[in-house]
Amino acid sequence: MKNIISIAKHTFKTLRTTYIVEGIILLLALFSNSFFSRFTQGLDLVPTISILFTINFIAHLIVFSLQISKEHGNLLFLTPINGMQFILGHLLELFGIDILILFIVGLVGSINAHSFASLLITSSMGILLGLLSAHLIISATIAIVGSYIRSTGLCVLIVILSCIIGEGIYGWFNKAIISFLPYFYMSIGRLGFIEIDIFSVLIDILALIGLQITAAYMIDKKLDIY
Repeated sequence: MKNIISIAKHTFKTLRTTYIVEGIILLLALFSNSFFSRFTQGLDLVPTISILFTINFIAHLIVFSLQISKEHGNLLFLTPINGMQFILGHLLELFGIDILILFIVGLVGSINAHSFASLLITSSMGILLGLLSAHLIISATIAIVGSYIRSTGLCVLIVILSCIIGEGIYGWFNKAIISFLPYFYMSIGRLGFIEIDIFSVLIDILALIGLQITAAYMIDKKLDIY
């Protein structure tokens, strides 16, 4: 756990300038006239939250790529850490920052609306979980592909193609398995507007875990990444 926290702290220090800029953007959005309207319940701030989450998403992918590269990551990997700790440290820092943003916005929105800003929180959490999943998939692909390809430009191209092609193949594979399983779902919301296929979610989680284990193995091997 100590190594995971150390990676999170190191990533935070690397991105502190980015966070200062994001803090200014967030303050400007919070103190805008439209946000203080009780009728919107803070939903007008969702685009701003999306922008901040996306900035963090891109920034963390860049830092992740640099930290596992041969040119920039040698000093980092002199410390006694393993690949899984490295991945979890990055995930912890990204999740922590995004949750902090969401907490601040939710708190101010709830105080302003004199009620819990459930719509704002729900909408933002959906965006957050989607970007976290995308981050895990893309960063793992970077680690795996980068273990075999030294050229940065070629590596980026193959990562993009791998994500596009892999999504299609996995989607077909997922549907093929689900077709043999009963439809077992969970409803979300008072009126059950959203239904989640439990088996599909479990398969997604297992696939994501398997991808992270593979990426951690590649990082441990340190096979001339980049």
